[in-house]
Amino acid sequence: MTIRWARLFWLLPGLLMVCGRAGAFESTELVIPRSQWPEYVNSSSIAELPQVRQVLRQFDEGGRFRIIVRYPGGTANARWAGELIGWFIAHGVPGQYINRELGTGDPDSLLLLLVTGN
Repeated sequence: MTIRWARLFWLLPGLLMVCGRAGAFESTELVIPRSQWPEYVNSSSIAELPQVRQVLRQFDEGGRFRIIVRYPGGTANARWAGELIGWFIAHGVPGQYINRELGTGDPDSLLLLLVTGN
């Protein structure tokens, strides 16, 4: 019986470290509906989207985060997400901080997740 408690005692610091780190991450969700996407895409039309401005503002403020761009699936939507990612990269966001993932839950929108943490 005492050996089991001794093993649990040694596991406790590791469990506390893992649980403590899980609470250190935060995320912000920003939705870009298809209806809000500019008909004629250029640098200034994308820059006018409030969601895009928020991402750039947080990046400029030195916040350490990853950008996850979720798209609804399909070739056209994958191109749409790729176009947005390319725009972020062209405006100074390093590509290693951006991931593209399938699945938004809404067939007519992109979901931007800003995940911050240690």
